[in-house]
Amino acid sequence: MMTNVSTAAWMHRAWADGSSWKEVARQARQNGIKTVTSSISFTAYADDVAALERVDDPAVPAGRAYPGAIAGGSRSDRVKALVHAAALAPDERDALAH
Repeated sequence: MMTNVSTAAWMHRAWADGSSWKEVARQARQNGIKTVTSSISFTAYADDVAALERVDDPAVPAGRAYPGAIAGGSRSDRVKALVHAAALAPDERDALAH
């Protein structure tokens, strides 16, 4: 496994918190990957993107459903790649809701 990767930023979904990624994050750390969980407020899309962008290190965000859209919405130079785990991945002009 590649160990010189940026920080893996695990983002929870609605009705959950960062602990939903606990086991995945533990296994990543055992393989030398720095991990953090990002707190998502679900108050506004821009606030949720800003929460991801507060990660100190270059990040590889990972999430499913709405967090995938948050990861895709970041324009930060520190976001180095995206991992969508069955996530929403709208095109730039697509709406998140109808």
